[in-house]
Amino acid sequence: MKNQFLTIVLLFLWVVTNAQTKNSRLAVSAGFGFQQYHGDIGNGFYNFTKTEYGVASLGIDYYVGKSFDVKLYANLGDFGFCSPYEEGENGVVEDVLNSRMTMGAIALKYKLANGYLLPEAKRLAPYVYAGFGINKVTDIMKMKCIVPGTYYSTNIGLGVKYRVGKVFNIGYNLNIGQLSSDALDFVVRGRNDLYMQNSLMIGIEIPNKKM
Repeated sequence: MKNQFLTIVLLFLWVVTNAQTKNSRLAVSAGFGFQQYHGDIGNGFYNFTKTEYGVASLGIDYYVGKSFDVKLYANLGDFGFCSPYEEGENGVVEDVLNSRMTMGAIALKYKLANGYLLPEAKRLAPYVYAGFGINKVTDIMKMKCIVPGTYYSTNIGLGVKYRVGKVFNIGYNLNIGQLSSDALDFVVRGRNDLYMQNSLMIGIEIPNKKM
């Protein structure tokens, strides 16, 4: 399955870089932010006392219509959680999760500035998306506190772009993924582990190629 997914991604990259017609447009963005964990050890979403892990983001959007883009995106950064808890007479100890995660995903993006909900020419362009990802987790600190390996995920997200010109834009992107396994943190209980990535982005929209 992993090889099939990678083949699809490579094929799509070839298409978007070679199929610039009057009906297509390519947008590229990059940025930085933070990513956090939610799982059996605890909830780190927006909890900066437990998790402070940076992430670098890259996105490629391919225009397929007024309402939809196909979105490819990748993130690289550290990933973890630190949760103090009581353990008998030993006092406070720490339950630690520390790793590095490389994530790549493909999604279908719905653009709200599509001429139906909001004007297409509007500078502020919000969107939502859903898709699937592959997540490579490594024990970068050699602490043996995570189960390294490749995890698939279902992903949802939202974001907004603000156009500062005909080509450039700045924006914000939120991505939430649920892993295909609950074993990342050595604890299997309840739903599978989650991650969240928040990024500030700078983007370039490539105009239609004139034939």
